[in-house]
Amino acid sequence: MSDTSTITASLLNRLGIPRALERHPVWACPTEDELSLLFPDQKQAIEWLRQRHEYIERQHHDPLRYGWESPGFIRAREALDELRKDVPRGVIILLIQGGNRPGKSEFCAKKVMETLTGGAKRGAWCFQQSEKISRETQQRYMHRYLPPEWRPCGESRGLKRGGITNVRYSLATGFSNNTFSLPNSSTCDFKFYESDITSLQGSAQDIIWFDELVPAEWVEDAQFRLIDRNGIMLVSFTSLEGYSDTVAAFADGAVKVKEMKAELLPIRDENGAVVDYESVPLIMSCVEKKKRIIFMPTQENFYGSYDVMVSTLAGASRDVILTRAYGVAEKKKGAKFTNWDDAIHILHEDGRKRMLQAASQLTWYHIYDPAGGRNPFMQWWAVTALGQWVLMREWPQPGDYIPGIGAEKGVWATSGGSDDGKAGPAQPSYKFGPADFSREIHRVECELGAMAGMAKIEPFARYMDSRAASAPNATSSGSITLVELFEDLGLDEDTGIELALDFEKASGRQTASDGLNWIDFIQAKLVPDKGTGFAPLMIAHTCRNTIFALQTWTGEDGPKGATKDPVDCTKYFCLSDATYIPPVEDRPQKGTVWGGYKR
Repeated sequence: MSDTSTITASLLNRLGIPRALERHPVWACPTEDELSLLFPDQKQAIEWLRQRHEYIERQHHDPLRYGWESPGFIRAREALDELRKDVPRGVIILLIQGGNRPGKSEFCAKKVMETLTGGAKRGAWCFQQSEKISRETQQRYMHRYLPPEWRPCGESRGLKRGGITNVRYSLATGFSNNTFSLPNSSTCDFKFYESDITSLQGSAQDIIWFDELVPAEWVEDAQFRLIDRNGIMLVSFTSLEGYSDTVAAFADGAVKVKEMKAELLPIRDENGAVVDYESVPLIMSCVEKKKRIIFMPTQENFYGSYDVMVSTLAGASRDVILTRAYGVAEKKKGAKFTNWDDAIHILHEDGRKRMLQAASQLTWYHIYDPAGGRNPFMQWWAVTALGQWVLMREWPQPGDYIPGIGAEKGVWATSGGSDDGKAGPAQPSYKFGPADFSREIHRVECELGAMAGMAKIEPFARYMDSRAASAPNATSSGSITLVELFEDLGLDEDTGIELALDFEKASGRQTASDGLNWIDFIQAKLVPDKGTGFAPLMIAHTCRNTIFALQTWTGEDGPKGATKDPVDCTKYFCLSDATYIPPVEDRPQKGTVWGGYKR
C-alpha cells in the first residue's frame, strides 16, 4: 500500500491541478484508500489525478465542446431531431419545462451558441422578462458557452475586430448594448418582454430562445421571424403561473410519450406505508406536429443541488413539488371524467397501425354531430372481437389535410375563455353542404381501409344526433330532415362515388341500458379490466380533439361548451350498445371491396 495521505488540496493547488478531486457526474472522485490501492507511489497517483483535473477543467473552460450533458439535455436533443424529421421544412418549437436548477437554461444557451457557431451569418434572439434579469441570467449563460478563442478576456475587455466581430462583456452589465457579433458574422440580440411586442419585428433569425414567463402571443408572433431559415424556437421556464396560456398552447390535447416515477410524490396505503410513486411526464407529443414538450426534473442535474431541493420541499404541497422539482403544471380540477389516464387510454401509433391492418376484422361505427352555424364533429369507432371500443378517427382532426381547407385548422377547442375552454379554429363553418360532408366521410373511410388493403371501411351503423336529425330544413319543395338530405344524395358526377348515406338517430336518453347515468357509464368504461389490464375504451393518439375533451370537460358551460361536441359524440356511441359483429368473409385481397357484416 502506497503513502498517498500527503495528497492534499493545498498540494494540488501548488501543482496546478486544483480540480483533481472535484465531484464529477462521469469520473467518480477517488477516496484516499482507493488511491493508495491503485498506485504504488504518490508520483503515479498525482499523474493520474492530473489527467482527471484536465478532463474536468476542459469541461468548465469550454462547455460548448466538452460540457457534461444531463439526461434532460439528451432528451431535448432527441426531441429536436424527431421534430425536424416530422417537419423537414418549417419552424419547430420545443417547450422545456423544469423545476429549479435542472439545467434547462444551460441547454438552451448551448443550443443557441451551437447554432451561431455552426455556420456563417446566423442570427439569434434571446428573450427575458427584463434587461436586468437578462443580464443576470441569460447573458451569463451565453457568455459561458462562447468558444474560448472568441471569449473576451478580463472583466470589462472585449473582442473587437474589423467591424464584424464585437464581443464586449462584463459581469455587471452583460454584453455591450445587449448584443454581440462573432468572427463568422453570426449575431445575437437580447430582447425583453417588458418592451412592446413590436420588438419582434426585424430580420429573419435561425433560432429564438424565450426564457421564463413568456406571453403566449409572443411565441405565436415570433414564429414568423424563423420561417425563412427553417428555424428553431426554444421556450424554457418553470411553471410558476400554473397552467398558463403559454403552457396551454402546447399542452392542450398533448399526449404523454414517456414518464418517470416521482420519488418526492409517494403513494401511501391506509397505514401510511409507501406502495408506489406518482408518475410525472418526461416527453409529451403535442397536437401541432411542429411542437413538443420535454421535462427536466431537478434530480437529473448533477450540479443542481437536488439534496437541498429535497430538504426545502419537505412538507410542501403536491402542486409546489410538481412545479419546483418536476416542472409540471396541472390543469385546473373539475373535469368530469376523472378515470381518464393518458398512459392507459391512449392508443399509440404501433397499436393504431396494427388495428388498421386488421380493419376488415373490426366492427365500425360512425358518429355525426351537426351544429348550426359551425362545423359538425364526427368520430369513427372500431369494436374488436374482444368487445373493446377504440376511437380510431375524428373529423376534424389536427394534421389532417381537408381539400379546399388545408391542414392547420384541426384544433376544435383550446384552454381559456371559460370552464370548458374556447372554440378553436376548426369550429367556424367551412360552408360545406351534405354532399361536401359525404365526400369527406368517403375520404376518411378510404383512408381507414387503405392500411388493410381495402377500398374503404364500411360502418355497421351511422348515428346522428337525434335533435339535428329530426329538425326540418326548408327547401323549394318543402321541408326535409338532415337524415333525408343524406339519404337523397346521388352519385358524385365528377368521381362516380355514391354519396347517399343512411343515418340512424342516436339515442336521446341520458342513461345506459344498465341504468347508469351516461357520465358514470363512460367512467366505468375507462376502468381497466382486472384480468387483461386493458381499458374497455381507448382513443387513438391522433384523435387529439376527443382526447382534450375527455381530459378537460367539466360541463359547467352547458350546451355552449367548446369541448361539448367531442363529448357528445362519445356519449352517442357509448349509449348505442355497440357490439362486435363478425365480417361476412375473411380479410379481402388488396383492392377488393369488403363484403360487410353477418347480420
